[in-house]
Amino acid sequence: MTTTDEILQLCKELNINLSHASLPPTMDGFYHSDGCVSIIVIDEKLVNDPVLYRSTLAEELGHYFTTVGNRAPVKFMTYAERNDYDRCELRAIRWASNFLIKTDYLLEAFRNGSMKHYGDIQDHFKVTEAIAKEKLNSMVAEKLHWHIDDHNMLILTNLPNVWVYKSVD
Repeated sequence: MTTTDEILQLCKELNINLSHASLPPTMDGFYHSDGCVSIIVIDEKLVNDPVLYRSTLAEELGHYFTTVGNRAPVKFMTYAERNDYDRCELRAIRWASNFLIKTDYLLEAFRNGSMKHYGDIQDHFKVTEAIAKEKLNSMVAEKLHWHIDDHNMLILTNLPNVWVYKSVD
């Protein structure tokens, strides 16, 4: 599992400044880069919620890797601008979900029995429901059935339901 310290270290290595501030209620964080300086601002109220903090931090870091230009939301956007903004958010959260929840680790957790259903993903990897859901969506985009081991398969055909199929040999 990727730790919060590892995320912070990556920000440091990439020269991304991290700041905490009071943000509007609809905003947990934001990423901005002017081409020279990059900054992630996280709402100061998240410091006391480690799951939301690390999920938000990873999503904002995802913008560093997936977003070109400044895609900050504004009060009034055209339909095309809103679609572009939503696509940027989706790419960032997908990056965060794959960064925080490695597929091999997820399959290993099902293999060793520490996960039985969808809700366990959030608890095991200490992520928000949105991150867990996006991880499963990104796995579905790749394939619907994942081999856990020689006798078990993870079935993702009806999200958010997750099934482990055990072969009867």
